[in-house]
Amino acid sequence: MIDWLLTPLSGAGTHQIAPWASWHARAMVLAWAVLLPLGAITARYFKLSRDWPRVLDPKAWWLLHRGLQYLGVGLMSVGVLLVWNHA
Repeated sequence: MIDWLLTPLSGAGTHQIAPWASWHARAMVLAWAVLLPLGAITARYFKLSRDWPRVLDPKAWWLLHRGLQYLGVGLMSVGVLLVWNHA
């Protein structure tokens, strides 16, 4: 049973993934599962400062949010370019 589950869909005995495809997967997972959600969490939970009534608009959350979103979109674009160049 376990051999059947581990067999690739093509039915071949070995399963090879091209390096560009594995880098595409890594870039997309890092962008969509790590960077973009962290950017959204930053915007949602770190807007207000600990000195809230006294300090109304701290800029650190905005810089972190924007940086994470730019990195996520950039990495996602790299993943898309990898597929377009090799498709």
